[in-house]
Amino acid sequence: MSKAFRLQKVLEARRSAETRRQQELAAANQVLNRERAILERMRAEGESLRAEALAMPTGQLDVRVQVALRAILDRVTEAARRQEEAVTHCERRAGERRAALVNAAIDRKVLENLEARAAEAWRREQDAQEQIETDEIARQSFVRDREGSPAAQRPGRAREERV
Repeated sequence: MSKAFRLQKVLEARRSAETRRQQELAAANQVLNRERAILERMRAEGESLRAEALAMPTGQLDVRVQVALRAILDRVTEAARRQEEAVTHCERRAGERRAALVNAAIDRKVLENLEARAAEAWRREQDAQEQIETDEIARQSFVRDREGSPAAQRPGRAREERV
């Protein structure tokens, strides 16, 4: 049986906080992955449109068609730039969540170390108490054996043994 850790509720709160931070990081990583996938699709779409525009014979294109293609490419490029900003923002949030998780893990580990030290101190205290009790039993047994020995029953002999 071990003595209860006096900061057990704090330790449980730290473990709970660490679990919440893990969940927050997982959610931030999901958002980041989703935003990266969107960016990749936008980049692929932009490359596809550029390839199509380059494949068209320029001499046969009307100026209005060229302007329209240029406007579409510009919009796709601008959307991809905004999406890159969104990805950067999500990366920053995921980094913040990761740092919060690391801090929560450190806080939990500090308390777990305190718990381990308290348990070890309690074990040493119990061992010392047990040793005292064992020594007392041994002393009583020694005294009892001496009192019951034949040398202790002869007054002259007992005095000689003590000297």
